[in-house]
Amino acid sequence: KNYSPLTQKAITFIDTDLTADLSLRTISQALNISSSYLSTIFKKETGMTITDFIAQRRVERAKELLRTTRLQIQTIAQHCGIPD
Repeated sequence: KNYSPLTQKAITFIDTDLTADLSLRTISQALNISSSYLSTIFKKETGMTITDFIAQRRVERAKELLRTTRLQIQTIAQHCGIPD
């Protein structure tokens, strides 16, 4: 999709490590911008909050691993940043 460079950087940051601390504050600090600005731009361009986007990415990754590996569900959850 045609996202702004800022949104693309945020998505890349998220996709790089789904197990990391992916709070709005952490992402905005990594991108050196304010949390409120990132939140506003991200929602405007993607149609969802960063929290919802991260949850969706984690679930998509978990579904992929469930389909393509024989890993236990608990292990898959850990690989996707889902603690329980």
